[in-house]
Amino acid sequence: MVPTEDGVDLQFNVSESLVNVRGSQHGGITFCAAELAGRGALGRHSGADEFTTVAVDIAYLRPAVMGSALVFRARRLHAGREVGLVRVEGFVDEKKPIAVATVMCQRVS
Repeated sequence: MVPTEDGVDLQFNVSESLVNVRGSQHGGITFCAAELAGRGALGRHSGADEFTTVAVDIAYLRPAVMGSALVFRARRLHAGREVGLVRVEGFVDEKKPIAVATVMCQRVS
């Protein structure tokens, strides 16, 4: 993860181990990447270990094929004492959107 001013960017390439039988990235991997980036964005604010994910809403826009370079940009919308909300946008080759998600986390302690 790469820190940004208001969150993080999670970058990786779609490898053979991440694709389904049609050669595109499995939706579960996209979901996990969005959730991981969302928690990472909150962690930069107050420590990711203090939060647990309570909800993820995701819209899948297009497939990402094997070999594609992906970036998931997570930006904090709200980081309060008890709840954090992050918007995550996934892109292939830095320009084509593949998914948009909101990640809501709650403080555990």
